[in-house]
Amino acid sequence: MANMILNGKLLYGNPKVVERLKRKALKAINKKNEYDIMKYYRCWDAYEDYKACRHHKDMPYYLCLKYLIEAYLYNNDYFILPENKIERFFKDPLYREKYQIPKFPQNIFNELVKNCFNHPNKDNLDKLYEFVINDGKFNINDFKIKEKIK
Repeated sequence: MANMILNGKLLYGNPKVVERLKRKALKAINKKNEYDIMKYYRCWDAYEDYKACRHHKDMPYYLCLKYLIEAYLYNNDYFILPENKIERFFKDPLYREKYQIPKFPQNIFNELVKNCFNHPNKDNLDKLYEFVINDGKFNINDFKIKEKIK
């Protein structure tokens, strides 16, 4: 949303309000995300569900893939992508350019995600899972809930 406000053009609107919104959007874009261990827990949980499925593995596969992508992007200060556009953002640089995404992972993570979309199988998801979990230094055995839910 901040990217759309910062780079978008308004047909109608008060110029002072638009400038104020753009300043707020620029602050939001430059703000670092706070490390969120729950995103890695969600990845672990989705991955365990995927491994436990005997039938209809497509849905758990893509749900796990979504959580892995979100965890990595969020905790490495990249934009969180709309779910329905994730695959195209990774595969099509012109599409990313069209949406003016200034910072996008151009590393092994990018290749692992593309492999998961191009060849959906357990091996590719395993590799991406290991990469993301190691990147976040997440260990389920050390995971503790800090507060009790009331």
